[in-house]
Amino acid sequence: QQQQQQQSRERRAVVVEQPTDPLEYPLTNTDNVESVLACFERRQELEPGYDLNPVCNKGKCSGSDGGFTVWSTNNLDNLPEAQRNGFPNAEWTDVAEQSDFVQSKFADEVNGQVQLHEFVHCHWSPDGGTSLWIRLCQHQAQRQYLRNTPYEEVCGTKQIGKDTTLTAPGSGPLVTRCDCTRRCPDNNECQLDSCLALAQQHVKCNNCGRDCNRCHGRGDRRNWTWEERILCIETLQAEEDAAAAN
Repeated sequence: QQQQQQQSRERRAVVVEQPTDPLEYPLTNTDNVESVLACFERRQELEPGYDLNPVCNKGKCSGSDGGFTVWSTNNLDNLPEAQRNGFPNAEWTDVAEQSDFVQSKFADEVNGQVQLHEFVHCHWSPDGGTSLWIRLCQHQAQRQYLRNTPYEEVCGTKQIGKDTTLTAPGSGPLVTRCDCTRRCPDNNECQLDSCLALAQQHVKCNNCGRDCNRCHGRGDRRNWTWEERILCIETLQAEEDAAAAN
Protein backbone atom coordinates (compact mmCIF):
# COMPACT_ATOMS: atom_id res chain seq x y z
CA GLN A 1 0.00 0.00 0.00
CA GLN A 2 2.86 2.41 0.80
CA GLN A 3 4.39 1.62 -2.60
CA GLN A 4 1.07 2.40 -4.32
CA GLN A 5 0.79 5.71 -2.45
CA GLN A 6 4.33 6.62 -3.47
CA GLN A 7 3.59 5.79 -7.13
CA SER A 8 0.45 7.89 -6.92
CA ARG A 9 2.42 10.86 -5.59
CA GLU A 10 5.02 10.49 -8.34
CA ARG A 11 2.33 10.26 -11.00
CA ARG A 12 0.56 13.34 -9.69
CA ALA A 13 3.80 15.26 -9.36
CA VAL A 14 4.19 15.05 -13.12
CA VAL A 15 1.10 17.19 -13.70
CA VAL A 16 1.55 19.65 -10.83
CA GLU A 17 3.68 22.75 -10.89
CA GLN A 18 4.66 24.78 -7.87
CA PRO A 19 3.45 28.32 -8.65
CA THR A 20 5.15 31.36 -7.20
CA ASP A 21 1.73 32.65 -6.17
CA PRO A 22 -0.09 30.06 -4.01
CA LEU A 23 -3.43 31.39 -5.25
CA GLU A 24 -2.49 30.72 -8.88
CA TYR A 25 -3.27 27.57 -10.83
CA PRO A 26 -2.11 24.47 -8.98
CA LEU A 27 -2.21 22.39 -12.18
CA THR A 28 -0.48 22.57 -15.51
CA ASN A 29 -2.59 19.71 -16.90
CA THR A 30 -6.09 19.01 -15.65
CA ASP A 31 -6.99 16.18 -18.02
CA ASN A 32 -7.45 13.73 -15.14
CA VAL A 33 -9.20 16.05 -12.70
CA GLU A 34 -12.66 14.74 -11.88
CA SER A 35 -13.59 17.46 -9.43
CA VAL A 36 -12.20 20.55 -7.83
CA LEU A 37 -11.42 18.54 -4.71
CA ALA A 38 -9.05 16.37 -6.69
CA CYS A 39 -7.25 19.54 -7.69
CA PHE A 40 -6.57 20.51 -4.10
CA GLU A 41 -5.95 16.95 -2.90
CA ARG A 42 -3.01 16.84 -5.28
CA ARG A 43 -1.54 19.94 -3.72
CA GLN A 44 -2.15 18.58 -0.24
CA GLU A 45 -0.26 15.36 -0.97
CA LEU A 46 2.73 17.26 -2.26
CA GLU A 47 2.58 20.05 0.31
CA PRO A 48 1.40 18.75 3.70
CA GLY A 49 -0.59 21.34 5.60
CA TYR A 50 -1.62 23.24 2.48
CA ASP A 51 -4.89 25.11 3.05
CA LEU A 52 -7.67 23.38 1.13
CA ASN A 53 -9.77 26.56 1.07
CA PRO A 54 -7.53 29.21 -0.47
CA VAL A 55 -10.09 30.22 -3.04
CA CYS A 56 -13.10 31.23 -0.96
CA ASN A 57 -12.93 34.82 0.23
CA LYS A 58 -9.40 35.10 -1.10
CA GLY A 59 -7.83 36.52 -4.22
CA LYS A 60 -7.60 40.00 -5.62
CA CYS A 61 -11.37 40.60 -5.73
CA SER A 62 -12.06 39.63 -2.13
CA GLY A 63 -13.88 42.52 -0.50
CA SER A 64 -15.07 43.90 -3.83
CA ASP A 65 -18.73 44.18 -4.77
CA GLY A 66 -18.45 41.30 -7.19
CA GLY A 67 -16.04 40.15 -9.84
CA PHE A 68 -16.05 38.42 -13.18
CA THR A 69 -13.78 36.55 -15.55
CA VAL A 70 -13.95 36.55 -19.33
CA TRP A 71 -12.33 33.89 -21.51
CA SER A 72 -12.11 33.96 -25.29
CA THR A 73 -10.86 31.89 -28.19
CA ASN A 74 -11.07 31.62 -31.95
CA ASN A 75 -10.69 27.87 -31.81
CA LEU A 76 -13.02 25.75 -29.70
CA ASP A 77 -10.68 22.81 -30.28
CA ASN A 78 -8.49 24.41 -27.61
CA LEU A 79 -11.08 23.16 -25.12
CA PRO A 80 -11.98 19.63 -24.01
CA GLU A 81 -14.60 18.23 -26.36
CA ALA A 82 -17.25 18.11 -23.63
CA GLN A 83 -16.86 21.87 -23.01
CA ARG A 84 -16.94 23.21 -26.57
CA ASN A 85 -20.70 23.62 -27.00
CA GLY A 86 -21.11 25.35 -23.65
CA PHE A 87 -18.18 27.73 -23.97
CA PRO A 88 -19.85 30.50 -26.03
CA ASN A 89 -22.23 32.14 -23.54
CA ALA A 90 -21.80 35.84 -24.34
CA GLU A 91 -21.17 38.25 -27.18
CA TRP A 92 -18.96 41.32 -27.39
CA THR A 93 -20.85 44.59 -27.60
CA ASP A 94 -20.05 47.32 -30.12
CA VAL A 95 -18.41 49.21 -27.27
CA ALA A 96 -16.12 46.27 -26.48
CA GLU A 97 -14.96 46.16 -30.06
CA GLN A 98 -13.57 49.68 -29.62
CA SER A 99 -12.11 49.09 -26.15
CA ASP A 100 -8.33 49.17 -25.78
CA PHE A 101 -8.72 46.86 -22.78
CA VAL A 102 -10.60 44.22 -24.78
CA GLN A 103 -8.38 44.57 -27.83
CA SER A 104 -5.24 44.10 -25.74
CA LYS A 105 -6.56 40.95 -24.03
CA PHE A 106 -8.92 39.21 -26.42
CA ALA A 107 -7.89 39.99 -29.98
CA ASP A 108 -5.41 39.05 -32.68
CA GLU A 109 -3.99 41.13 -35.50
CA VAL A 110 -5.03 39.77 -38.87
CA ASN A 111 -3.77 41.44 -42.04
CA GLY A 112 -3.03 44.58 -40.09
CA GLN A 113 -6.50 44.66 -38.53
CA VAL A 114 -7.39 43.94 -34.90
CA GLN A 115 -10.03 41.22 -34.69
CA LEU A 116 -11.67 40.21 -31.43
CA HIS A 117 -11.86 36.52 -30.67
CA GLU A 118 -15.09 35.00 -31.92
CA PHE A 119 -16.09 32.86 -28.95
CA VAL A 120 -16.60 34.45 -25.53
CA HIS A 121 -17.33 32.99 -22.10
CA CYS A 122 -18.30 35.24 -19.18
CA HIS A 123 -18.88 34.28 -15.55
CA TRP A 124 -19.66 36.71 -12.73
CA SER A 125 -20.38 36.66 -9.01
CA PRO A 126 -22.00 39.34 -6.86
CA ASP A 127 -19.55 38.21 -4.16
CA GLY A 128 -15.98 39.35 -4.76
CA GLY A 129 -14.66 36.53 -2.60
CA THR A 130 -16.13 34.02 -5.06
CA SER A 131 -14.35 35.44 -8.10
CA LEU A 132 -11.21 33.34 -7.61
CA TRP A 133 -13.34 30.22 -7.13
CA ILE A 134 -15.04 30.87 -10.46
CA ARG A 135 -11.76 31.25 -12.30
CA LEU A 136 -9.61 28.65 -10.60
CA CYS A 137 -12.02 25.91 -9.58
CA GLN A 138 -15.25 26.13 -11.54
CA HIS A 139 -13.48 26.67 -14.85
CA GLN A 140 -9.79 25.86 -14.65
CA ALA A 141 -10.17 22.63 -12.70
CA GLN A 142 -13.74 21.47 -13.28
CA ARG A 143 -14.19 22.55 -16.90
CA GLN A 144 -10.53 22.28 -17.83
CA TYR A 145 -10.16 25.71 -19.37
CA LEU A 146 -6.42 25.55 -19.92
CA ARG A 147 -3.89 28.32 -20.28
CA ASN A 148 -4.14 28.50 -24.05
CA THR A 149 -7.56 30.11 -23.52
CA PRO A 150 -6.93 33.82 -22.79
CA TYR A 151 -8.72 35.17 -19.75
CA GLU A 152 -8.93 38.25 -17.56
CA GLU A 153 -10.35 38.46 -14.03
CA VAL A 154 -11.80 41.88 -13.18
CA CYS A 155 -13.05 43.15 -9.81
CA GLY A 156 -16.24 45.15 -9.35
CA THR A 157 -19.69 44.44 -10.77
CA LYS A 158 -19.87 47.77 -12.58
CA GLN A 159 -16.83 46.87 -14.67
CA ILE A 160 -18.83 44.34 -16.65
CA GLY A 161 -21.60 46.75 -17.48
CA LYS A 162 -22.73 50.18 -18.52
CA ASP A 163 -20.72 51.90 -15.78
CA THR A 164 -17.42 50.24 -16.66
CA THR A 165 -14.23 52.29 -16.66
CA LEU A 166 -12.57 49.83 -19.04
CA THR A 167 -14.02 51.82 -21.95
CA ALA A 168 -15.03 55.44 -22.22
CA PRO A 169 -16.84 56.16 -18.90
CA GLY A 170 -20.47 55.13 -18.95
CA SER A 171 -20.33 53.61 -22.42
CA GLY A 172 -20.48 49.91 -21.53
CA PRO A 173 -21.40 47.11 -21.19
CA LEU A 174 -18.54 44.92 -22.47
CA VAL A 175 -20.65 41.80 -23.03
CA THR A 176 -24.31 41.17 -23.75
CA ARG A 177 -24.83 38.45 -21.12
CA CYS A 178 -23.02 36.41 -18.48
CA ASP A 179 -23.31 33.34 -16.25
CA CYS A 180 -23.49 33.74 -12.49
CA THR A 181 -22.28 31.91 -9.37
CA ARG A 182 -23.76 33.17 -6.13
CA ARG A 183 -21.14 32.11 -3.58
CA CYS A 184 -18.36 29.55 -3.36
CA PRO A 185 -17.92 26.68 -2.82
CA ASP A 186 -21.22 26.05 -4.64
CA ASN A 187 -21.49 26.66 -8.36
CA ASN A 188 -24.26 28.75 -9.92
CA GLU A 189 -27.45 29.10 -7.73
CA CYS A 190 -28.04 32.77 -8.61
CA GLN A 191 -31.52 34.22 -8.21
CA LEU A 192 -33.53 37.38 -8.89
CA ASP A 193 -31.28 39.67 -6.87
CA SER A 194 -28.33 38.72 -9.06
CA CYS A 195 -30.50 39.03 -12.16
CA LEU A 196 -31.35 42.57 -11.08
CA ALA A 197 -27.74 43.51 -10.32
CA LEU A 198 -26.67 42.49 -13.83
CA ALA A 199 -29.71 44.06 -15.48
CA GLN A 200 -28.89 47.36 -13.81
CA GLN A 201 -25.60 47.14 -15.68
CA HIS A 202 -27.45 46.25 -18.91
CA VAL A 203 -26.20 42.67 -18.93
CA LYS A 204 -28.51 39.66 -19.12
CA CYS A 205 -28.00 36.83 -16.63
CA ASN A 206 -27.94 33.46 -18.36
CA ASN A 207 -28.71 31.32 -15.32
CA CYS A 208 -30.54 33.37 -12.68
CA GLY A 209 -33.74 31.37 -12.93
CA ARG A 210 -37.06 31.24 -14.73
CA ASP A 211 -38.38 34.55 -13.41
CA CYS A 212 -35.25 36.32 -14.60
CA ASN A 213 -35.77 34.83 -18.04
CA ARG A 214 -39.40 35.98 -18.01
CA CYS A 215 -38.34 39.60 -17.64
CA HIS A 216 -35.82 39.40 -20.46
CA GLY A 217 -38.48 37.48 -22.30
CA ARG A 218 -39.33 36.32 -25.76
CA GLY A 219 -41.38 37.90 -28.50
CA ASP A 220 -42.47 41.42 -27.55
CA ARG A 221 -40.56 41.35 -24.29
CA ARG A 222 -37.33 40.81 -26.14
CA ASN A 223 -37.68 44.36 -27.41
CA TRP A 224 -38.20 45.83 -23.96
CA THR A 225 -35.89 48.62 -22.90
CA TRP A 226 -33.53 47.97 -20.02
CA GLU A 227 -35.72 50.20 -17.85
CA GLU A 228 -38.72 47.93 -18.57
CA ARG A 229 -36.70 44.80 -17.84
CA ILE A 230 -35.37 46.23 -14.57
CA LEU A 231 -38.88 47.25 -13.47
CA CYS A 232 -40.13 43.73 -14.24
CA ILE A 233 -37.37 42.15 -12.15
CA GLU A 234 -37.92 44.60 -9.29
CA THR A 235 -41.64 43.79 -9.30
CA LEU A 236 -41.03 40.05 -9.18
CA GLN A 237 -38.42 40.52 -6.45
CA ALA A 238 -40.88 42.53 -4.35
CA GLU A 239 -43.54 39.84 -4.81
CA GLU A 240 -41.04 37.17 -3.79
CA ASP A 241 -39.99 39.13 -0.70
CA ALA A 242 -43.63 39.70 0.30
CA ALA A 243 -44.43 36.01 -0.05
CA ALA A 244 -41.42 35.11 2.06
CA ALA A 245 -42.50 37.58 4.77
CA ASN A 246 -45.90 35.93 5.00
